[in-house]
Amino acid sequence: MGSLKMIDSNQLNVLMAVEASSTLSEAADILGITQSAVSQNLKSIEAKAGFNVVTKIGKKVTLTPSGEKLAKLGKSYFRRLDQTIAEIQNNHNQIMGSINLGTMFGLGKSWIINRVVEFSELFPELSLQVKMDSSEVLLKKFESSELDCMVLPAGLTPAHSTHKVLHDEEIVFVYSKDAKFNISKDITVKEFSDLPLIFFEQRDSLFYNWCRLHFGQIPRGLKPRLVMNSFGNMLNAVKMGLGVAVIPYHVYKRSHFKSELKTLGSKITLPNSSVNFVYHVEDQDNLKIKTLYDFLKKEVARLEASEDDSY
Repeated sequence: MGSLKMIDSNQLNVLMAVEASSTLSEAADILGITQSAVSQNLKSIEAKAGFNVVTKIGKKVTLTPSGEKLAKLGKSYFRRLDQTIAEIQNNHNQIMGSINLGTMFGLGKSWIINRVVEFSELFPELSLQVKMDSSEVLLKKFESSELDCMVLPAGLTPAHSTHKVLHDEEIVFVYSKDAKFNISKDITVKEFSDLPLIFFEQRDSLFYNWCRLHFGQIPRGLKPRLVMNSFGNMLNAVKMGLGVAVIPYHVYKRSHFKSELKTLGSKITLPNSSVNFVYHVEDQDNLKIKTLYDFLKKEVARLEASEDDSY
């Protein structure tokens, strides 16, 4: 049997590409090499390891359980390599390399994406990629070291990670100053139920939570007039007088439409709604991770310090 030490980093990259693909052609495209080169690398790995690493059914190629173990080893190897480089950069106070950040669609679209753009402008030599997906997918990618860090609600934070609180989720009810809605601080639940509603999703948890905290109940028979999976588009629709909505406070605070909107009551902090910055235990001294967290945390602090709204 050959020695596993003879398997080089390029071959580990091939295994990782095959794992992320369904055909050798797709893996070749990922790596920027020919399909023949992918095949030759796989044969070389199998010759050195002494066992099969792929299974072929027609054109479809998948890793065997043994191949999956080697691919996982490759991810771990490149992660440790990146950590070593980060430690060296720490000694020189440099921010370089890459960060893969994961977050959910709502947080990503309403907040993280804009902040990443600003962060990238400050550190042009650092590559920062944002992956938005469901919590289940993000947690699997974090577990396999495909993600360096995540921004997630506290309730979804994995136990085997390290985390720091970024902020508590706050929500606010908004409507257009020009809309002819009968809205006042004394609005009844019945009057409220008759308003045209704009939801983020068919069953809008933020809207339901706001009703529960403001009225002590969720009005019956709530049916949205519009459903938009984008807080920015929701605010635009509210500005146009198409309905009312409940959105995250930080979205309202940054909105270009804020001067054209009114709010019902003050912002409400959702119970047990902390948003965490999550990272691997071994990265607690990683300069890149610490710098990104500090940037996001300062952004939260700046937003809170600038609050001057009167409701």
